[in-house]
Amino acid sequence: MREIGSEEHASRTKRNAVIIGLVMLGIMIASSAGYAFMQKLDNNPENDAENNGGIQQIGDYWVFDYNGQTMHLSNSPESVKNISVQISSQINVDKYSAKPLYIASANNGISYEIASNLGLFAPRTQLACYGKCPDSTQNLPAKDCYDNLIVWQESTTERVYQNDSCVFIEGDMKATDAFLYKVFGVN
Repeated sequence: MREIGSEEHASRTKRNAVIIGLVMLGIMIASSAGYAFMQKLDNNPENDAENNGGIQQIGDYWVFDYNGQTMHLSNSPESVKNISVQISSQINVDKYSAKPLYIASANNGISYEIASNLGLFAPRTQLACYGKCPDSTQNLPAKDCYDNLIVWQESTTERVYQNDSCVFIEGDMKATDAFLYKVFGVN
């Protein structure tokens, strides 16, 4: 009689272990599916107020992807949309990927913003002077508008315009970012 009871007990224990295992497996699958579903909702641009066509604010920067590279700009597209950017359609990333990029700017932040974004595509990025350098101790090359030259000038008026291969940026970081958004095709 003892053998029948212990077989019945072993069978019941085995059945309970299978049931508990199936319940645990169900919980794990449901939680994984729920987590994946929530991640998809979080990454949906329609549900992200700070996302504008792939542009997101991360910390102090506006970040977007361009051809597998991550661009970081200091200003949102909305904050620079009223700045006049008058450059030809030939001024684009491909233009800067063909030859070295020269930047004439006395502002390190402006130079960095341009170089860290466009420099990812140029074979080389270098500081230069537009025309003759005013300070001969700088030891920078003198460039003109036959080179890929971006000239930044401090001004109270914000605008961007082109002369041959030169792009002139007048203003501050907002004007620089307006130019970069235009080059990357972000409107």
